[in-house]
Amino acid sequence: MVAYTRQRLNLPIAGAAGGASALLAALAFALAPLSLIESLVVASGLPGLLGAAEPPLGATARALLCFGGSVGAGALVLLVVGRIVGNRTLSFGRRRGEGFEATPIVRRADSHPDAPPRPPVIATRELGAPMMSVGAEEERPLPQDLDTPLAEFDPLAFIESHPPQPLPNEGEPDYAVAAPAPLPRPAVFDVGERFDTFALNPPVATSTPRAPQPAFDREISVPALLERLEAGISRRATDDTIRVDQGDTRLSIAIDSLRRLAAAG
Repeated sequence: MVAYTRQRLNLPIAGAAGGASALLAALAFALAPLSLIESLVVASGLPGLLGAAEPPLGATARALLCFGGSVGAGALVLLVVGRIVGNRTLSFGRRRGEGFEATPIVRRADSHPDAPPRPPVIATRELGAPMMSVGAEEERPLPQDLDTPLAEFDPLAFIESHPPQPLPNEGEPDYAVAAPAPLPRPAVFDVGERFDTFALNPPVATSTPRAPQPAFDREISVPALLERLEAGISRRATDDTIRVDQGDTRLSIAIDSLRRLAAAG
């Protein structure tokens, strides 16, 4: 279950004073003797205006006087005290955050059984007393005999220092540590002894060089070009057994025109 902190009761001063005065007025009319009430009613002149107010008066008149007196007294005191004190209130109950164990107030909708509200963090409780509140030790009086050894005057001044004792290792298993394997030694060669060598870089595949193309002679003449053309045509006809059709004279016409240009030039 979630523990809820009891909230403080805030009571307005003016309302409390008006309620108290109304209660006192009602008690005064209820406990007053009937003869006193009748004399007050006759002295007020109310029987001359209202025939029902003429003596003798009964329980109904007493009840009406209690109600009217309490309402009038309460309203008057509420108005006067409210003008004086304003909206001031009176608080009852435990103050929030009073003491170290005070828990914050949470709403019922925000509470959860598995996560109860925690008390706030207080430095004096978490860290102890502040440093300023820690004073020095009281000064001890000097001995009567100043020749007294310091060991007798303050035995705690000389404390034998003992070396730290090794930690007990009882119950711990004794693991056998294997020796590390020796590293291989490099091979040693005598003077003049041969040993195999190898290339560090991988071999690079070399491509077969192509046959160089014949250089083009820019100063060759047109007749020489015609001779090369005719030689090439005849070679192709001989190698491939290609026969030129006699009806197609375009090639011969082109050769004749080239010959004319060569003769004219």
